[in-house]
Amino acid sequence: CIMTITIKAKITGDKELEKKFNDTSRVKEPVAKYLDFFSRDVANKAKENSPVETGFLQGSWTAEVQTNKNPMTATVSSGVFYAPILEFSGYQPRASGIIPFLRPAVDTVLKKLNNMNRKLGKDIEKEYKKK
Repeated sequence: CIMTITIKAKITGDKELEKKFNDTSRVKEPVAKYLDFFSRDVANKAKENSPVETGFLQGSWTAEVQTNKNPMTATVSSGVFYAPILEFSGYQPRASGIIPFLRPAVDTVLKKLNNMNRKLGKDIEKEYKKK
């Protein structure tokens, strides 16, 4: 049992972008950076939030970005079998951390989304201004 959250970014309007910019492949790098930042931030927040008794769960969070397909995906996961059980248990940790731990991590990062979207737009614009 693995606990996973996947974030997808699909580049749409390729034909319109192609007409306007002549090269849609330049959008891929800024979107990949965006997904990488977003997924690493969620994984780090999940680590911070994870209850710690042995540290095994806290150390298990990973972030992976796949950019070879459209939609590109970012996946944050923990392979610890008891992660989903704890996430939905309502159990109160003895030492540190909070439960649930992944959902608040996503919520925290989503609050940053507007600023991240503006930055993504600027990064794409900057990419197309390059010659």
